[in-house]
Amino acid sequence: MTTTYQETRRGKRPRITVYFDGPFYPDESVKTKEAQHRLHDEIAACMAMRSKNSNCEYIHYEERTEA
Repeated sequence: MTTTYQETRRGKRPRITVYFDGPFYPDESVKTKEAQHRLHDEIAACMAMRSKNSNCEYIHYEERTEA
């Protein structure tokens, strides 16, 4: 599931679009750990492609820095 946000002409909150992709299946011809890594990479690439549809930032995530 990938959530994207689009600016609206009126209103304060952006329009939310949710994409459900899949199903994704592991490659059974390789070992379990390798299949997990490949599945992770495939899903991450799909989410990155979908996230390009956002044209505004509604929620801003920052990594916490330790003092």
